[in-house]
Amino acid sequence: MVRTRKLVVPLSVVFTLCGLVPLVLAAPFQNPGEWVFPPFNHGMDSNNPLWDPDQGSGIQDGKPGSNCKYNAIHACLIASGPNQGKVMIFGDQPQPSAPPPPPWTQFWSILTVGAEGTIVSQTTTYANYSMSLPDDKDMFCSGNAWMADGRLFVAGGTYTKGSPALGSDRCFIYDPTTNAWTAVSPLMARPRWYPTVTLSSDDAMMVFSGVHDSDGDCVTPPDTSIDTYEVWDPSLASGAGAWQINPSGGTVFAGPGSVSLPDYFRYYPRMHVLTNGRIFMSGMHIVPARLRHDKVVTMGGGYSIVSQWEVLTNNLMVGRRLYGSSFLFPGLEDVVMTSVGADYEEACRLSDPHTGPILSSVQYSVATATPMPSFWSAAPSIPDENVGSTTYVGARTQANTVILPDESILLVGGMNVDSFGTPVALRDSRLFTGQPDTGSWALVDLEDSDRGYHATALLLPDGRVLSAGGNDRDFDYQVYRPPYLLSGYPRPAILTSPATMQYFDANPIQYSITYNALPPGVFIQKIVLVAPGADTHHSDMAQRLVRMTLTVTDLGGTRTKFYAPRDSKHAPRGYYMLFAVTNQGTPSVARWVKLS
Repeated sequence: MVRTRKLVVPLSVVFTLCGLVPLVLAAPFQNPGEWVFPPFNHGMDSNNPLWDPDQGSGIQDGKPGSNCKYNAIHACLIASGPNQGKVMIFGDQPQPSAPPPPPWTQFWSILTVGAEGTIVSQTTTYANYSMSLPDDKDMFCSGNAWMADGRLFVAGGTYTKGSPALGSDRCFIYDPTTNAWTAVSPLMARPRWYPTVTLSSDDAMMVFSGVHDSDGDCVTPPDTSIDTYEVWDPSLASGAGAWQINPSGGTVFAGPGSVSLPDYFRYYPRMHVLTNGRIFMSGMHIVPARLRHDKVVTMGGGYSIVSQWEVLTNNLMVGRRLYGSSFLFPGLEDVVMTSVGADYEEACRLSDPHTGPILSSVQYSVATATPMPSFWSAAPSIPDENVGSTTYVGARTQANTVILPDESILLVGGMNVDSFGTPVALRDSRLFTGQPDTGSWALVDLEDSDRGYHATALLLPDGRVLSAGGNDRDFDYQVYRPPYLLSGYPRPAILTSPATMQYFDANPIQYSITYNALPPGVFIQKIVLVAPGADTHHSDMAQRLVRMTLTVTDLGGTRTKFYAPRDSKHAPRGYYMLFAVTNQGTPSVARWVKLS
């Protein structure tokens, strides 16, 4: 079947294709994978006939005539409970202008994405839910991350929908075993809009920065009280959880601006857990930083906190990378790659004008390097690609990156501007293969929908990728089949695998998987753990792919033994997808395992 595509191409001149673009494309689309056709919109649920996913509001509801239904601004892969492997999404819903009257409502939905080999648009199902909120503070533009026990921690969000938007001081915990939300008590000490949530190596949920007033950047002097962080510790209060106490008093810890360059933490800082336990910040600001946050248990069951920032002022990135993408490079320890983004700050920030180039450049660093070297190195930039008379630009901002089980990296969508400075969405995706310094980006199949601001993307357990949301989308969802699902190579099938594993340092035993017999010359080359996605605002900093150390293959080549990760600094506690990958680069369907 040949299908047609509408292309949107931002350049100094925006080219318009008058003809049709077939599914099978010429080089450089060599084995481009494919976006499964047709894309589709959010569906209703017969159990909730009154649930209106677009709330009849027209707010962020897709392009005119698109009939889009729900904006998946937050997309999280459920790793435990009866909905394991399904995708929980939530987004925006209109609330009246302040002071809004009750009731206040939060909508969310659980997607069962149609299986491989089916017509996904017809076989995907939806379970739609709503809950009453205690006040007019919802979870839109919050930070979210999976906890070590498989629950989802959501911090901050939006207090009103007026202008300016205000931050929320509320946090919620979602329990996938009961499909229920619980409000965290007490509230955060600071309201936080656009914060980042990070699971630390000792199971704490660290809530970094954000802003309180979306127009607050224009206040002189700026309000830097939100350029701080707070830590929810589930081990405190006899396991009920509580906010950690700063030895200086209160529950707020200083941000990197307390050391140097005040007022630069701000929107969704890109935070990564390193194998030495430190937290590395790789944006959105041009100056990176490292945080030591250690909880020291004292006599009598008490504790003390050590919080120290190391601001790397001699390690500037090539640009500020506003809404660029940052991730731990798969299969390598502590290599952080940061890509694309816009080299400008929002109006009024740091007195920088709202101008600057949109970047195609990519950099990487060994984030644990000491002493502080100038450790940013250039990785291959995302090139412009010419296909016939069409040019697809590499430069973009607001793109999503997804780590795939074969250790390639999929970059989805994004935004650029046309010759008039008007934002234009991109539909071309790119695939990075190889090492950080020598790899390459390839143009892959074209999506059927714009995926710009507020779009999300995440890896599914069967190796496909779900692309969702976006303010100016044509469809709510589309599924991507990476090249390894189109290669024709045999795919391994895991038959048995461990449900839980202990860290090597705690218990250095061998674990094993068994799998189907593979053809001669095909063998399991890698076993990898991939953390479940929790994506919002083009950032899923908790993405992590960890290679297992293989020891022996036996039983006629149908069992492979391996060691678990060394400790929780190498792979924080929690649930992971376990993939077996052949020497031809073909992954199995994942099995779930809990590191505990």
